[in-house]
Amino acid sequence: SLALSPDGRWLVCANAGSDNLSVIDTRTDRVVETIWTRANPADLLGASPNALAFAPDGEELYVANGTQNAVAVVEFEPAERRSELEGLIPVGWFPGAIVFDAPRRQLCVANIKGLPIEPKAYDEPGAAEDAEGFNTHHYHGSLSLVPLPSAEELPRLSQTVYDNLRRERIEAAL
Repeated sequence: SLALSPDGRWLVCANAGSDNLSVIDTRTDRVVETIWTRANPADLLGASPNALAFAPDGEELYVANGTQNAVAVVEFEPAERRSELEGLIPVGWFPGAIVFDAPRRQLCVANIKGLPIEPKAYDEPGAAEDAEGFNTHHYHGSLSLVPLPSAEELPRLSQTVYDNLRRERIEAAL
């Protein structure tokens, strides 16, 4: 995913496989900053940033982090090379698109996975007797309408995202 800053100066590229963003200066066509979308770049669990939306003033960038089921809030200051992850907002299952709704001061986040639909997979309770396979597209997407959190709310929301990831259980299983 790509997003152009409101002033047109910066082009941001979401690097899902690397869990970071590349910021390109449109005047020089050079990458000037790399922004991590997870709190610790060495973390075992990835983020998979895949969609971007700027606040109208260009001072914050919102990033759909698919594998965290969250939106990353990034303070965007590429001219000073000081952009950084401020926190995370929990949303639905694997967010894949995001829009900043300025009149309502909210984020509209399309989640790729949502509620299961029929037919059920062959191994699920209630599946048809003649079911023979598994459909990887057997979910309806969902939409999260997320009011912009205050700076005071963001740490609590970030902790909710971390709790939902159940990191301790994953690490214990390794």
